[in-house]
Amino acid sequence: MSVSRVLDGPGTFATKAEAKRARERARERLREPHSKGITLAVFWERWTTDPLFARPKDSTNIHNRERTRLFVERYGSRRIDLVDDEIMGEWLAGGGRYGTVPALRAMFNDAASAKAGRLVRQNPFAQLGISRGPGRRHQQPPSEEQVWKLIRCARELACPSFAAWLQVAAFTGLRPGELDALRER
Repeated sequence: MSVSRVLDGPGTFATKAEAKRARERARERLREPHSKGITLAVFWERWTTDPLFARPKDSTNIHNRERTRLFVERYGSRRIDLVDDEIMGEWLAGGGRYGTVPALRAMFNDAASAKAGRLVRQNPFAQLGISRGPGRRHQQPPSEEQVWKLIRCARELACPSFAAWLQVAAFTGLRPGELDALRER
């Protein structure tokens, strides 16, 4: 069996050392127990719908699904046990996707748990040492006048429900996932 088939990657390498490392990684993978052929997409669908993996708050479940969706769209056809540091590095290259790390870490932690059947040996998103930065801590929120202007624009340009959603968000401080999780009574 070729290295490229085991690693689901290129079949040629720039240096002999690179080829040797790839061959060793392929040997390690072949020695590992298989994940029963379960792909990332199959596990993600179960992880986002099965009550076994549900978090206590609906907003957290919605947030996790949103934060992991693009990763699964890109790599979902791969077996979950073949998602490794190389894929993680490719996903995080450029620094624009650091916000997805906590949800991806949670998903792979669950995949490594007994309740999932220990589908992965290790979590490629664990212990990355990515600092969170200051975020928007020093940014001032818009004034009440600016908020009302945004809501008026939303009523003119979008559907009324979006304007209502925006108004509730602005005056309650609820996050988007929390707003989406609200249920009508």
